[in-house]
Amino acid sequence: MRLSGSKTLFLCSAAVLLAPSGAQATDLPAKAKPVEYVKICTQAAMEISIDPTKLHALDRMTWWIRKWNRDVILIGDRPLLTYPRQKYPCGIPLDSRDCLIVLPIAPNAVFFACANPKSQTKMRRMALSRLANLANQETIFRATCIYASDGSHAKFISPRLEGKILGTWHP
Repeated sequence: MRLSGSKTLFLCSAAVLLAPSGAQATDLPAKAKPVEYVKICTQAAMEISIDPTKLHALDRMTWWIRKWNRDVILIGDRPLLTYPRQKYPCGIPLDSRDCLIVLPIAPNAVFFACANPKSQTKMRRMALSRLANLANQETIFRATCIYASDGSHAKFISPRLEGKILGTWHP
């Protein structure tokens, strides 16, 4: 099976985006060492690229981007967000009928991929403010480093980071 040219280009681009820099936030507990994260992500990418079933699942997905007119999206060092949530930071639940891939690609844009028509409709109709809130909470939950375009996100980020560190917050 072959993926379309645009999907192949995106997968290659996503692989580059998913390679973490290895930076760790000083105030967040690291769940995995950077080397382990790179090893897991590389292995996951290789499994997808050689498995015809997983390639077919990706090819069946509809891919789209939602954009905002201002910078409202947080970017984390583990940018791949999926539903259902996976144990490993790079896991993609392609065996799930409800698989949803969410990838913040800019402070004002998020990439989505999904094969389930109901999930597609839900994500496309969801208010941009709610969508940003959900993506940002999940980014904070998964990341060890958070990048915001400016200080206006501090009131949103700070209590969640504190709760994450203390184990009292979960999205």
